[in-house]
Amino acid sequence: MSNPMRSVTLMIILLMLTLIYITGYFDMGFAAGFVLTIIFIAILAQPYGVATCLNESKERSIKAALENP
Repeated sequence: MSNPMRSVTLMIILLMLTLIYITGYFDMGFAAGFVLTIIFIAILAQPYGVATCLNESKERSIKAALENP
């Protein structure tokens, strides 16, 4: 329960940071560079959360299929 929610939260944060970066791109200063760094860290942290979320939902659907043929 906690892991899928965590990865969804990560995705939402990543989208918000991307929007901030796109709007801040036109006057590229310290803030945009800072946001770019955060986005880079978030992208590095992302695959683990997504993979965990997908694996858990896959396991749940397999269990459901086995219990209710």
